[in-house]
Amino acid sequence: MERPKHTIQRLFLMNVLILVAVLLALQAVLNVSQIRNGMEQQVREKLCTQAEAIVGRINQRFSSFKLKAEGVALAATSLPHYEEKTLYSILSNHILSDTMIVGGGFWLAPHVYDPEKKFFCGYCDVDAEGTFRIEAGYTDGSYDYTRTEWYQSGVRSIHGASWCGPYRDEVTGVTMITSTCGLWKNGKVEGCVTLDIGLGEVEQYIHGIRVGESGYAFLLQQNGQMIGSGDKTKFPDRITDADYPGIAEIGREILASSELAVYEVDVYGTYAYIIAAPVNVEGIRLVLVAPKADYVGVIHRYIILTFAMVLVVTLALVFAIRSLFQHLIYRPIRELVAASDQIALGRMAEIHTEKRDELGYLASSFQNMSKKLRERNFLLREQYHLLEDRNRALEEALANVESMRVSRDSYKMESETDKLTSLLNKASTRRMAEELLAQLPEGKLAALYILDLDHFKEANDTYGHQYGDLVLQGFAGELKRSFRPTDVIGRFGGDEFVVLLSPLPGREIVEKKAHHLLCVARNLQADGRNAGITVSIGIALAPLQGSSYDELFQAADRCLYKVKEDGRDGYCINLEEPLHPQ
Repeated sequence: MERPKHTIQRLFLMNVLILVAVLLALQAVLNVSQIRNGMEQQVREKLCTQAEAIVGRINQRFSSFKLKAEGVALAATSLPHYEEKTLYSILSNHILSDTMIVGGGFWLAPHVYDPEKKFFCGYCDVDAEGTFRIEAGYTDGSYDYTRTEWYQSGVRSIHGASWCGPYRDEVTGVTMITSTCGLWKNGKVEGCVTLDIGLGEVEQYIHGIRVGESGYAFLLQQNGQMIGSGDKTKFPDRITDADYPGIAEIGREILASSELAVYEVDVYGTYAYIIAAPVNVEGIRLVLVAPKADYVGVIHRYIILTFAMVLVVTLALVFAIRSLFQHLIYRPIRELVAASDQIALGRMAEIHTEKRDELGYLASSFQNMSKKLRERNFLLREQYHLLEDRNRALEEALANVESMRVSRDSYKMESETDKLTSLLNKASTRRMAEELLAQLPEGKLAALYILDLDHFKEANDTYGHQYGDLVLQGFAGELKRSFRPTDVIGRFGGDEFVVLLSPLPGREIVEKKAHHLLCVARNLQADGRNAGITVSIGIALAPLQGSSYDELFQAADRCLYKVKEDGRDGYCINLEEPLHPQ
């Protein structure tokens, strides 16, 4: 047969190239996904950097106020004694040095300024025209500022100034924070100094921050109030009071965090990044809100376009590959399958193909195989009929052999067992006991029991022979359940039974079994009533009292006779020491 010239291997390589192209397209999609993720990460990092820069500027501004408060405290504590005019001079120099400082004061501990006067609170501020004025001096004690939070915070600040607020001034309506610093002299606190900082300038700065194309910024107080947001946001005055899903929760999460954090949340219908950064003023966080559409809209459009192009190319390739395989492989294979089905039915099948590739070679092989199968089919039919005749004769012979085996097993069972109890009969008991004793390992013990039912004759005479048979069958069943399948259990005759345990697992089992059999006999039920019998047991041990069946039987029989003399319902292992249950 001529070898094929055009192979499927070439077609396979072509398809592999197409598959590689598809994989490359998929890789491009994955790269686009990576680009999107990378760009989104860059956006988050850029926003974090912007937030850190803004916080840095704010912190730098606030740090200068802390230094001023610490400078005022240092100047005051350097004085030999507190003199009202000098204190106001120190305050005026610092208050007038910065427009954000709207006021300040000295708040001395009780009786520090004057032993005769409890309080001294010198407070100064600047009015609307920029004039420095003194607002307070001595107090009569009706205003105990030492109990205020800002005073307590100041006197606790051993190593520098601390912040209180922010809060909204009731007179001016301006949001302010207070830098408070303790007056420590000779290791003792003598009051504190405060500088009130108006946040109007900070609000204007925050209001002017541009985040992306349409984003904005604001400061968030610990109570949820926003500073500097102006009219750019849809948030309520307190972000924690927002009724839009998720906004209040994000606000509480920002207030609970003390680290820079980035969130992605739906802000009133617009998905946005929210960047929260703590400011070095207790209770204030900077918040940037940047709509995602400002950053990722172009990326999404590019991804959608790329995905659409890849999808179109993939569908086109799939359709082309399907058409190619349909013409070159699938249709010829269907013809070969149809021909195979005909050959399987024993019919000749003509396969016509002009292909000169592997499929054409396979079709020619099928044609030759069809001819040879037809020739062999006739021979196989003849051999089949011959084998069928021989198989039928063999089945008949096997059936005869099985019938003979069943008859033999049935006869053997009838000859070896007691018909009433299905235990071994007397002869079989002797034979199997002798075989078992001959196999007893050296150093091991065996026990031969002779069991005689007490009061069986009375029960038999009282309730009849059928009842007596039930008693014998019930006791025989208990014997089977009480001993191992390898032990010899037989009916010796009448109401006597013989059991051989060989080998014994332990000498103590002999008496345990005897006690058990005594209990079994006393509680034996027959026809729904207690049988009213007991059992007397004689026991002989091999090789202590003999090694043959006859020797053991005679020794056990003597023990049985001793039990009968002693009143029945007991057992005995030797004549010298008869044993009875307690």
